[in-house]
Amino acid sequence: MIVSDIVGHYAASAPGRTALIGPDREISYGDLARRVDAWCRDLAERGVRAGDRVAVLATDRIEYAEVVLALSVLGAVWVPVNHRLAAPEVAHILADSDACGVYYTTDREHVADALRDTCAAWFAPLVLEPEERYPARYPAPRPDPDALFCLMYTSGTTGRPKGAALTHRQFLAGTYYLMCGIGITADERILQCVPQFHAGGAIYQFAHLLAGATVVLPPRFDPDTVELLAERHRATALGIVPTMMHALNDAGSTFPGVSRVMYGGSPIDPGVLTRMMDRCPADYVQTYGQTEAGVIVTVLGAEAHRRAVVDRNEELLRSCGRPLLGYEVRLGEVNGDGVGEILVRSDSVMREYWRRPDATAETLADGWLHTGDIGRWDGDGFLYLVDRKSALIISGGENVYPLEVERALCAHPDIVDAAVVGVVDERWGQRVKAYLVAPGRRPDIDELKDFCRGRIAGFKIPRVIEYVAQLPRNASGKVTKHKLS
Repeated sequence: MIVSDIVGHYAASAPGRTALIGPDREISYGDLARRVDAWCRDLAERGVRAGDRVAVLATDRIEYAEVVLALSVLGAVWVPVNHRLAAPEVAHILADSDACGVYYTTDREHVADALRDTCAAWFAPLVLEPEERYPARYPAPRPDPDALFCLMYTSGTTGRPKGAALTHRQFLAGTYYLMCGIGITADERILQCVPQFHAGGAIYQFAHLLAGATVVLPPRFDPDTVELLAERHRATALGIVPTMMHALNDAGSTFPGVSRVMYGGSPIDPGVLTRMMDRCPADYVQTYGQTEAGVIVTVLGAEAHRRAVVDRNEELLRSCGRPLLGYEVRLGEVNGDGVGEILVRSDSVMREYWRRPDATAETLADGWLHTGDIGRWDGDGFLYLVDRKSALIISGGENVYPLEVERALCAHPDIVDAAVVGVVDERWGQRVKAYLVAPGRRPDIDELKDFCRGRIAGFKIPRVIEYVAQLPRNASGKVTKHKLS
């Protein structure tokens, strides 16, 4: 099976069912199959053949899904590009993937224009010529399921992003595991706010298409638009990331027709989550994963969310949940704190990092994906993300996990954001430093030390603080700590 078989199946079995709803139109599975075939003609006329890489630099729309499916039919490789990236960052991905072409939306034309003269790839607007121009059914040889489907570039919080290479078989395995694990059905209509270029957005979208469901694509994220589209298109599910949940809370958005809220991508404060749950009763599902894992590995399901609220157990809401069917998860060497690196084994795990054999060998050592995430288990089999392995601070021989310290600091009413790093110290090896964002009052170091006592161990409390207007983040919204100095 290849990814585009999803559309072929429903075009035959349920051609009139709505597949995608965009800002200006909606399309059935039957019409989607015809449009995909027309896109195949467009790609073939541009010289695209099996194995070629084609990048998509675009904001969310139906055409995005159409061209990805057409690339699948041809056996070409989809290279999603974060549309928030600057031209030099896009240039790196195009060069590293050796992309032969780039489709872009008009709102990204300025980036395309900046790259045309320096990149060998062709650039074309993500607009399809009238379908009548193309004869029916493009006769493409069928790709091998073990051929590459996509190169998804990691967010690169510590350096240049790497391309995680996923085959059709691997991507479909992850899609299937997610669909089964949370029980997606053909009756659902998900308002998909996580961008299509994002690994999480892609897997959310295709898991629903695999079930024959309907995916609603907002033109942009803002609370008013999301609330309006949810009502207009009778959305039954919502796909978001924690920063979006913050915004929906602040706007007081409500979704009376939504019965499931899927969220993931970064840790979330339990207070933010319970506020959303109180205002918008639904089944909440938190997903944890990694692009390299293809994609979602564990789920904190609706029942666990309900139990945590009833028992007033905020700690459970910090959990990543339990492994989905299809995933083996274990911890590597466990230290005295009961934590170790999260290792994953599954048919969905990437084949390699594109043209990075050393990084591939290190990450896929001994048949396991070494995620670089540090975690721990509780007695009920729930996994907790402690931090990134690379973020660990060792101060006076003690392990300090920045995420734990950041959570404690952000519990202070005046602190809205925090990033904790280790700085060189002659006596202690490293000492804990916190970069803080406080738009109003700025507590001093002594007040914050007093506040943290009883919440975290004394050796974890920051010895140095620095206030900044905002934390540096990459285009995926993750803090780039290496830029803090």
